Amino acid sequence: MNETLFEATLASVQERLERLVADAGPHPQQETLLRTAVAELTKALEALDTAAEDLRQQNEELAATRVLAEQQRVRYQELFYHAPDAYVVIDRVGLIQEVNLAAAALLRRSPDAVVRKPLVVFLAGKDRRTLTCLLAGAGAVHAELGIQPLFGAPVRVSASVTAIRDEGGARVGFRLLMRDLSTTERTAQALRESEERFRAMFDHTLQAILVLDDEGRILEANPAARKLVGLDPDLLLGRALSNLLVGAPPSEDAGSLVKLRRADGVLRSVVLTSRVTIAPGQHLVFAQDVTALEAATADRDLLRALAAHRLEAREDEARRIARELHDEAGQLLTAVHLGLEEVAVAVPAAREGLAGVHGQLGEIEQRLRGLSHELRPTLLDDLGLLPALQHLAESTAARSGVAITIEPTEISRLPPGVETTLYRVAQEVINNAVRHSRARSIVIRLTGQPGAAELAVRDDGVGFDPEAARAGRRGQGVGLPGVRERMEAVGGDLTLHSGPGEGTEVVVRVPL
Repeated sequence: MNETLFEATLASVQERLERLVADAGPHPQQETLLRTAVAELTKALEALDTAAEDLRQQNEELAATRVLAEQQRVRYQELFYHAPDAYVVIDRVGLIQEVNLAAAALLRRSPDAVVRKPLVVFLAGKDRRTLTCLLAGAGAVHAELGIQPLFGAPVRVSASVTAIRDEGGARVGFRLLMRDLSTTERTAQALRESEERFRAMFDHTLQAILVLDDEGRILEANPAARKLVGLDPDLLLGRALSNLLVGAPPSEDAGSLVKLRRADGVLRSVVLTSRVTIAPGQHLVFAQDVTALEAATADRDLLRALAAHRLEAREDEARRIARELHDEAGQLLTAVHLGLEEVAVAVPAAREGLAGVHGQLGEIEQRLRGLSHELRPTLLDDLGLLPALQHLAESTAARSGVAITIEPTEISRLPPGVETTLYRVAQEVINNAVRHSRARSIVIRLTGQPGAAELAVRDDGVGFDPEAARAGRRGQGVGLPGVRERMEAVGGDLTLHSGPGEGTEVVVRVPL
């Protein structure tokens, strides 16, 4: 009863009682009795309304509980039907009441085809008696049964039987959980094979492998790890890996480079991976001996430094010779010119013949100036790489007749060593193209990249086979060994694109 209905009813009752009091006349005792009755009735109606409200709340809670129970039933039904294991529910005499999809698949029948059928008809031979013994048990029991599917050989299953009881505790049925033992056996076999493969790799791989516990103690070490450390298993297992290392312990980052002291006292450079957890309290660590690689890297760096020093010494020598050609030879030729002038003044008749000598001396001076520039262009030192390349392109084009262009670029001055290397590469590649490729045009591209400078020289000549050039066949790829030598000296990269009839492009990249 809601509040509005209760108030309307109470008002109606009070009104009727007031009329009864008025009709009864002036009888104070009777009026008092009536008013008392109205008050008691009002309390009774209020109590009734409170009870009705409580009843409404109980009904709502009951409805909510009923909805929740239905949702749980549906959820249980879904879990039951779609469970990966086979479930069968039978009554107390063995008739199948319910099966899930896994059980139907095990029997190779549809669920409707097995309901209300005795479970024993789906068992093979002597296992029917085993089921009878299982159903006679008081609690959960386990056994192996042979299920006879609709077609195919019997399937061995592990069966777990649980009694279903009513509220009074009486058994009204049974629930059977069945698992295909062939699947379990296949899984176990797969696990055994996987373990055998892991053990074979663990024992025979050349990579050193250690198994550590949470405290870093060595639980297991493969033969490669024992060889690296130089200890037998009885002396190695149980020791902390950090006790074998020199200096700070390795970080958790992959690729930690550490020093490991062998049992004979020899230090080895080792790269350790970060720990990989393979089981609770067991962590896999790989160790790679990089001592030889470290030594080879040091040797390579030394060879690179020597090559760079040799190229620098060669450039210094070329600079000295170029300066001597320009200065000393120039001064000597100037002195010869002055001497010839004096002879011409003293012997006027010889002036005409001496004019030819002056011309020849001029040609020699021009040739010496060109040779000096090729040995060490002063533009490279004074103005930088781009003007030096422009002069190289113009002079080579004038001498060879090959059109040589430089793509526009806005690159700034580079370190002197880098400029020298790129100029010599361009000089070598252009001369090679002019002499051997029969090119009609050559294009030079110079670009600056983050942390590097790149030079590309492309021609439209006959091209060649890069594989033959790498193999060092005579007559192909002339000049490339010098370019490779310069790239190795500065730690640069050389990329070659060519093919018969396709022209050639040489790209070098020098770190800054």
